[in-house]
Amino acid sequence: MAQTPTSSAAGEQVLPVDPPPPQGDQARALPIWIWPALAITLVAVCGEFLGTRGSLAALGFCLVGGFVLMGRALNPRERGFAVALAVVFAGLATLVIHGSSARDLFDPGTADKKPAGPVDLRGKTLTADVVKRTEFRGALLAGAQLGGLDLRHENFAGASAQGITLSRTRLDGVSFRGADLRGADLRDACLRGGDLTGADLFGARVDRADLSGAEYDEAAEKTWRGKPSEGACR
Repeated sequence: MAQTPTSSAAGEQVLPVDPPPPQGDQARALPIWIWPALAITLVAVCGEFLGTRGSLAALGFCLVGGFVLMGRALNPRERGFAVALAVVFAGLATLVIHGSSARDLFDPGTADKKPAGPVDLRGKTLTADVVKRTEFRGALLAGAQLGGLDLRHENFAGASAQGITLSRTRLDGVSFRGADLRGADLRDACLRGGDLTGADLFGARVDRADLSGAEYDEAAEKTWRGKPSEGACR
């Protein structure tokens, strides 16, 4: 818009000075690349000091801020949609901060993160979902039922697993180093490439178990029951 010059008392022409833009307009006037850079920096810093949950929470709040800024640039009819998205992401970020997820709210027994430290699952029947969130190292597994599950590359080192059922279970590359497997049922289990060094296999049933490539003490062959053979890993 053209500015109309005015005359001062001394007869000089003076152009009117526009007032400074509102603070919000100044923010929108910043280069567009600054906002992604700030968001990435914030997520990276939170991830470094607060872990995965911190980075997810930071990402959620960055999205909230982005939708709020977008809403300010829209007309009133479209602004409600941006605000609704901001509220949704704010709620998700809050859940992350409190260490929860939507799945945890409806089913508290299905946390995604594996609990730290040994767990007591003696006599329990485990499912694939439980396996995903369980740390088996040093766990108490006497009499536990894990037959038919896929446990490839899990770590059972030092586990107390007398009488555990692992028949028809995929145990490729699994470590049972130093574990107590007395009386364990390993029939038809695939133990290819596993580590049973120092494991107590007294009375363990290994009929048709595939131990090809597995490491174990020679003395164990005199204490287990049955005869292993290849074929369980097919």
